[in-house]
Amino acid sequence: MSKVVVFDVDGTLFDTKSGIIKALNEVLHNFGMESINPVDEDKWIGPPVRKSFITFSNMNEEQAEAATKQYRQIYTEKYISESVLYDGMSEVLNTLRSEKCHLCIATMKTQEQVERLLTLNDMSDVFEIVHTALANGKKTKTDMLEFIREVYPNNSNYFMVGDTIGDLESAMNMKYEFIGAAYGYGKISRDSCSSVIMFPKDILEVIL
Repeated sequence: MSKVVVFDVDGTLFDTKSGIIKALNEVLHNFGMESINPVDEDKWIGPPVRKSFITFSNMNEEQAEAATKQYRQIYTEKYISESVLYDGMSEVLNTLRSEKCHLCIATMKTQEQVERLLTLNDMSDVFEIVHTALANGKKTKTDMLEFIREVYPNNSNYFMVGDTIGDLESAMNMKYEFIGAAYGYGKISRDSCSSVIMFPKDILEVIL
């Protein structure tokens, strides 16, 4: 049977940190708040941005909603072009496609952001399904993985490649084999899951 491989975006497919942090700091300054401490930057990347504003900057619900809208506009218009595809990832994706794997995305980025990112990198035709966040934040990674399972019900091998504990938990919820991208932002370790990779090229050793 063919294989379904679902990728997270931030810290998995792309190194997006520079642009995300610049956009977040711009929003925080607009709210009269200090920039993110460099040692805390990685934990902002991955979870829904609205949740991060509440958790890490002590914003209330109304402030977080306004900040999230601001962030999405600023990031997409000014900073998304700073994202870089991780070294070796293009070759990994090409190899998986040549092996007839079904490639998908599940991310808390918005549809507009992901479409822009894929277009900038000439990757608009690489992924069969692209699942993104809703404006109200009510769609989870688990929801996304469940939908993908329903699209490919006859496939027995499902993989999720991600870099956060949230990715891991979603994969476990839907019985996907999880591949932890230790090169990302979520500090995935071998204590968390059995398949931990240090470089994108290692994905092929797990899946093929």
